[in-house]
Amino acid sequence: MTNSTFIGNVAPIVNAAGGGGGAIATTTCPMNISNSTFVNNSAAQVGGAISIFQGNAILTNNTFYSNTAHIGGSIDVTAPSVVMTMTNNTIVGNVASVGSGIYAIKQKSLFD
Repeated sequence: MTNSTFIGNVAPIVNAAGGGGGAIATTTCPMNISNSTFVNNSAAQVGGAISIFQGNAILTNNTFYSNTAHIGGSIDVTAPSVVMTMTNNTIVGNVASVGSGIYAIKQKSLFD
């Protein structure tokens, strides 16, 4: 996915198999996002902009601004087999109870 804009998307479900990834939620799907913008997206549970459960992710030259979630204001990654590579991303003004910018647990991550 390249040169995309996600503004004001909502994942509202609480206490169910959902409520994650205000703009994008992925399960077992590799993801490559570049030169994209995520602004004012929200999730009731995890990953205000993006929630990743399984599948590797490459994020390059993206902007994450003013996204909100309970966990992982902009990005949530919660699987042990995920490898997330981030290069030249801007993550500013996101809000969460835990991990305002990024919440990453139990996985392999690489930040350039």
